[in-house]
Amino acid sequence: SWLQMKYNIGGNLYWGAAGYATEDEKTFEYPVDVYEYPYMKSNGRFVGGDGYLAYPGAKYGIYGPIPSMRLMSVRDGLEDYELLYALKEKYAALKESAYADLNVEDMMQRFYSSLSYRGTNMNLDGQNGLDFSALRTELVRSIMEINDDCEFVIGSTSIEENKATVVYYAKEGYNVTIDGKKQTPVDGNKYEYTLDLSVSENLVVKIENGTKSYEY
Repeated sequence: SWLQMKYNIGGNLYWGAAGYATEDEKTFEYPVDVYEYPYMKSNGRFVGGDGYLAYPGAKYGIYGPIPSMRLMSVRDGLEDYELLYALKEKYAALKESAYADLNVEDMMQRFYSSLSYRGTNMNLDGQNGLDFSALRTELVRSIMEINDDCEFVIGSTSIEENKATVVYYAKEGYNVTIDGKKQTPVDGNKYEYTLDLSVSENLVVKIENGTKSYEY
């Protein structure tokens, strides 16, 4: 569902949900106990659990279906989609209210970039530094913190050859300094700063407008 949001895909088609039968000459005719024989044939090969969104509940004294882990994962994905949509709407509102140069898709990309690599290929949790639980927590935190009065917004960060290029935005009317040096926007209220990671991994940005002053 994260990739659905990234590529603006609005639907979710699941091709198969409960085919509790074996294959015989391209027909499904013989019912099986899915708990004893958990295989569905997919593209000419048998895969354990593939296609099952629900299981018969009778084995556990339940009249009706019970959800599979796949179905619960689909549910979690839909809930994540709602969170991503909420954050995207927050960024769109910021752009409308105070940050005309803010690129909403670039802002969202920082969440997608650690989740996927080479387009639609996805990292597993723990692979290539991905901590999915921490990523989801950061998503929720961002939704809760962003409001129309934000004076400073972090955009994207790209790292190449030990140099980190940080894109950020400051509200109109604020002066921006880093290490005491005044920063000049590259476009409207959009700023870029390149940090030499061999010298420091910390970037402290100070913004002020004469009456208010903040450090990030």
